[in-house]
Amino acid sequence: MKRGVYLFLAMLLLSTSCSDSSAPDSDAGTDAGTDAGTDAGIDAGPDDCDPVANTGCGTGEKCSSLLISSDPSLSKTTCVPDGTVRQGGACTEGAPGEATGFDDCTGGNDCLAGSCVEICSTNPDSCPTDEQCTLFSDLFADRTDVGLCQFNCDPLLQNCPDAGDACYWIPAGLTSTCATPFIEQGLGQQGDTCTYVNGCAKGYACALNNDPVNSTGATCAYLCDSTGPNRPSCAEGPGASFTCADLNALYGDTNEPPGLGICLDCTVWTTVAECQ
Repeated sequence: MKRGVYLFLAMLLLSTSCSDSSAPDSDAGTDAGTDAGTDAGIDAGPDDCDPVANTGCGTGEKCSSLLISSDPSLSKTTCVPDGTVRQGGACTEGAPGEATGFDDCTGGNDCLAGSCVEICSTNPDSCPTDEQCTLFSDLFADRTDVGLCQFNCDPLLQNCPDAGDACYWIPAGLTSTCATPFIEQGLGQQGDTCTYVNGCAKGYACALNNDPVNSTGATCAYLCDSTGPNRPSCAEGPGASFTCADLNALYGDTNEPPGLGICLDCTVWTTVAECQ
């Protein structure tokens, strides 16, 4: 079971400050990736328990995400038997099914990549100051603001604690998070189609339309330092012929650290200020 691999793209990509024709569409690449299941006799339904506070369930139970089926993906938030593994401990997940599709973490936590991680709310963000609440497409799919706490990484430094993870910029949340790459098409590099935030290779972001005028989806773009040569440049990614466009300049309402940019082909993105 690959729970936690597929991050919501939910990009709602932002209009550019230079030209509407170069702005990524508001629904480019958006894919919820899962459907909420129906109640099938579990102790409590999705309206009866709170997975963040772990309330609304009986003795010996926890409020969690129950994976009913992986193909097609079908899950629901409900009460399941409580586990014994505390936050940070090594955990296991049961096979998909009404009676088995849950993990052995204690209430308030969920098993992500073999470790129990704190369940959180995105609004307001309930995670510690060095973490952020990140939504996953196959987890709490029937909730709009419930996810897991993830390290708030630097996408230019690629400083995730796990060397197998990449630091991904999340356009919808104007933040970054660590996740395992999930490459759907191509190599997940410049210009390759992507559907999820972590649908690109390490060092790339699913943050650019596949066409500046008639976009039909999102593509990967290399993350670069628009302020100087101290951190990644386009030459290290797609090539020296590409131009690094600062995200704060490219998009009108971001608040990213100065210097965070993505590489553009200026023969295509002719209206972007950096390509003038």
